[in-house]
Amino acid sequence: QVQAQAQAQAQEYSQGGMQTKALGLEEELQQSGLLTERLNSDFLKVNLSSEGLFDFDSARVKGGTRPALEKLAEVLRKHDNLSIQIVGHTDSSGIAVYNLHLSQLRAQAVADYLVNQDLSGSSIQSEGRGDQDTRLEHSTSNNPVAKRRDEIYIRRAQEN
Repeated sequence: QVQAQAQAQAQEYSQGGMQTKALGLEEELQQSGLLTERLNSDFLKVNLSSEGLFDFDSARVKGGTRPALEKLAEVLRKHDNLSIQIVGHTDSSGIAVYNLHLSQLRAQAVADYLVNQDLSGSSIQSEGRGDQDTRLEHSTSNNPVAKRRDEIYIRRAQEN
């Protein structure tokens, strides 16, 4: 059921968005050294590995990752009318309910950090998906650190 919800949410995010400016945002993110992936004409995804982002069992953003978040915020401030969705993931150690809560706290920690970098809080949403990791569930990697990450989905906000 959680996987079906994740797929439905991804479909919701991929429908109806206005195309992100072709020149500018994607290139600036990549030039800043951020791992960026274009999902479709509307969405960009920035992956932030939790290897440096969070300690085990923690939702506190580590100091070593702050420069990457500051670069991200610097680029995003240059572009108006963005909708930003932060999705937190954990590894599968521990209890699923606890992991879901931890992933929510991690996503919110990144959102709060970005808001504190002078980004509009109204354009930033966060959610946690716990250890329901659709991207890596079929991976042969047993590295739990690879599953601890935040994904940031960016698109132009729809005009009213």
